[in-house]
Amino acid sequence: MSGAEQQSEIQLPWYSRLSIGTQLLLSVNGICFLLIVAFLSIDYGREVRRLIETRHQELHHEAYLIANAVRRIDQVNGQELQSYINDVCVHAHKLNAPGHTILVQVKDRLLHSYPLKELPAGYLQEVKRADSRQGRKRSSLQQKMVVGKVVDGDLKVYVVEDADDLHEYAAEQAISQLWHAMLIAITAAIILNTLLVRLFIQPVHRTIEAVEQIGNNQFGNHVVATTNRELRDLTQAVNAMSDSLAEARSRRRAQMKKASSIQQSLLPKSPQLPGTEIAVIYDPAELVAGDFYDVITLPDGSSVVCMLDVAGHGIPAALAAAMLKSLISVAAEQLASLNDLVCFVNRHFSEVIESGMFATAAFLRFPLQEDCVEYINAGHPPILLIDSKGTREIEIAGFPLGISSDFSWESEAIPFTSQDRILLYTDGVIESFDQQGNQFGIERLLWCIDQNRKELPQKILAELKESIIAFRGGHAAKDDLTALLIEKHG
Repeated sequence: MSGAEQQSEIQLPWYSRLSIGTQLLLSVNGICFLLIVAFLSIDYGREVRRLIETRHQELHHEAYLIANAVRRIDQVNGQELQSYINDVCVHAHKLNAPGHTILVQVKDRLLHSYPLKELPAGYLQEVKRADSRQGRKRSSLQQKMVVGKVVDGDLKVYVVEDADDLHEYAAEQAISQLWHAMLIAITAAIILNTLLVRLFIQPVHRTIEAVEQIGNNQFGNHVVATTNRELRDLTQAVNAMSDSLAEARSRRRAQMKKASSIQQSLLPKSPQLPGTEIAVIYDPAELVAGDFYDVITLPDGSSVVCMLDVAGHGIPAALAAAMLKSLISVAAEQLASLNDLVCFVNRHFSEVIESGMFATAAFLRFPLQEDCVEYINAGHPPILLIDSKGTREIEIAGFPLGISSDFSWESEAIPFTSQDRILLYTDGVIESFDQQGNQFGIERLLWCIDQNRKELPQKILAELKESIIAFRGGHAAKDDLTALLIEKHG
């Protein structure tokens, strides 16, 4: 992953990193949960208000009964009034009404039930305020007491009860309803989630898998259509794209096979050079390659063996290689000098090739009946000379073809006698990589040649190819692989 992609990933909000299925399930279930909580909160408030209103009416009725009784008791025996108030309050407590308090105001006397041994300062005013709020219908969840009141001349009776018990009862009711609602919600969520998974999430995952397969060049696979119109349209579009890419790949493969066949026809089928034996390995990384070799005859009767490697591989490199083949053939009909031939090819190649493209090349000219070869290196890996002294590189500096039309090269004569061998190869040989990223390298190449130097040329190259394939460890080649081994006979 590039730095820009990592930065973009870091800046994404947390929810955008979730899968679409997870986002959908969280959204739907979250909304349902919030709706349940909101409904229960509203229902809790309504239940508290209902209980307060009902209790207010009950306490008002109780206050009316107490007021009638207080009139009779006070007229008969004033001493019995306090006892009556206490008895009523005790009876209310036994009926599970804790916090039940009775206030009786007769003229200048204020009696209260026994739970309040001493009436707190301001308590009566607080009761009156609570009664006033109830009268204005402003009962709220914050109300601390419920008051029932009766006023009969100089007699006022207040029956007071704490609202906490009503709140607690309403909360118990809400919790009970919550359990039932949660049970219903869980059942509904299971059904809803199952529908979401089957109708939306699973089809989306199948579509994603199909797109990933297309991204991995597995064309022609189809996604099963769904009953959802939008997803069905999407899957049909993906299927059409997959079929189109499969058809395009089939056409491209057919064209590439034709191009490969044409390129193979440009190579010498069995390269021959008088007085020598030539062995070849040619293994393109793709169907067509940027590597090229040829054996041509100059007007003076001498022969030239050339090997070229166009930068890159595939169709552009193959077209450039075909162009170089044509230029070399034209030059070989007119020029007998190897220097002139290379300069001619480079000049015309530089004029027509796309900017940034170039080719490395090695040219060997074999004069008639001479024990030497003329060698020009145009940025190519150095050839190997295998003689009685061992195996060594012949390094000659030179610019690649196509960089500038003004470059020139100087040739060098190399002794080449009976039983000597020359190996030409492209950088795909030494720049093959193993699974750890190590290069095959020139040292392994020299070792492989020395280990098989007693074998025939074709056997040596076969062993070299096997060594390179084993070194790659099953990985596909990243570059074209070409080698030419020339052995001089006595």
